[in-house]
Amino acid sequence: MNIKDAIWGFIVGDALGVPYEFSSRSRMIENPAIDMVGYGTYNQVPGTWSDDTSMMLCVLENINNKGNTKELANLFLKWYNQNYMTAHGEVFDIGITTRTALNNIMEGVSLKNSGLSDERSAGNGSLMRCVPYAFAEDISKSIVQMIMGSRITHRHALCHLCCMYYVKMLRAILEGKGKQEAANNAAGYIKFGWRITETEDDQVPLQEQFSKLFNHQFHALPETEIQSTGYIYYDKNNVANDALTILKNQGCNTVRVRLWHSPNTVHSSLSEVYNFSNRIKLSGLKLWLDIHYSDTWADPGSQT
Repeated sequence: MNIKDAIWGFIVGDALGVPYEFSSRSRMIENPAIDMVGYGTYNQVPGTWSDDTSMMLCVLENINNKGNTKELANLFLKWYNQNYMTAHGEVFDIGITTRTALNNIMEGVSLKNSGLSDERSAGNGSLMRCVPYAFAEDISKSIVQMIMGSRITHRHALCHLCCMYYVKMLRAILEGKGKQEAANNAAGYIKFGWRITETEDDQVPLQEQFSKLFNHQFHALPETEIQSTGYIYYDKNNVANDALTILKNQGCNTVRVRLWHSPNTVHSSLSEVYNFSNRIKLSGLKLWLDIHYSDTWADPGSQT
């Protein structure tokens, strides 16, 4: 495999999955992605790639031009504001963490602090653009550059460790190792060799989150023990349960739900609100529907 194979594979896989974004595992089992169907979640024509490909192509361009972190941030802003590297001249999908970070930059926040650092913002946005870093001649230097690029939008150490694991595993596969050996090598790297940046927030120990990788147990886990979406919620007795059930058991009787008019993602859209409202009613809770006559946040700080 060379970098061209990896980049095209990434783009095709991204476009294949765009119509199914936010779909549950059970739904995907019933309706697997086996063709370039289009439409679905974002109502985009077949072959449309998402923000993941657009930002990955910005990373690729920056590496090719031997650019620095500031120049990479400028490419991200060009994508965000001018639809650069999009499939059809439209940014139709952007994560909350990434949007907030890029807005921070435009408001004058330094690149050192533009990314979000709380755990709830530790999504996979920066990981999804990391493929090009695996092909650098000097992989150690490339990983440092990758982390600085990740910090533009995602500043939590968990994001950086996951990016390292991903790139080190991909690099091992490129060097001819099997998947399991590559996974074990990558796990060993982030366990013993990950303290490579000078930032304090990257020095947070995260042994527990990676324990199954460190113990080489992950590949043997049954499907039921591998969470595929969202957070796991625990009640006061530390027992995992559905969030609505926990709220009801603690005395909550009403859930307030926000509905936007025509949002550019599935969040707060009619389809998401409809499905979640059904869950609320089935849980025996009351529904308070809050209708917004806007497509996004309409508070004074967000209005243009």
